[in-house]
Amino acid sequence: MSEIFHVLLNVIISLCLLFFLLRVFKGSANKIVSNSFSRIIIFPKGKVSIEEIKDLLGQEGFKFIEESSDSRMIKFKSNASFFSWGEVVSLCVKEGANEKAEEVEVSSHSTLKTTVSDWGKNKENVEKIAKLLEGKCS
Repeated sequence: MSEIFHVLLNVIISLCLLFFLLRVFKGSANKIVSNSFSRIIIFPKGKVSIEEIKDLLGQEGFKFIEESSDSRMIKFKSNASFFSWGEVVSLCVKEGANEKAEEVEVSSHSTLKTTVSDWGKNKENVEKIAKLLEGKCS
């Protein structure tokens, strides 16, 4: 009985370590040491609305947290996963460099301030949202 337990424990630990290493070395090394990520996306003016963004992200499983009083910034929370306790995703709609454009700044940071590494999860969140918005507005 004791031998079976040790074998199973070794298998579980080995699989966890393998999964961890695959996740770490999946992409570039700079993914390992960050706990936030942001990106600015430029759209034609009036092409994207806060309500559309809220609906789109709600369908993707992000939980709505808050909206600013001027309705130019919204925040969502992603679910916890094996590698994180979740992330806070912020989207801020700003005037673009010219009168025909708007900028949407998408940023994601780890929920826990003590997080040293996000294992690329914040970048995944931002890239996923950017892809959704670009697909919606094209």
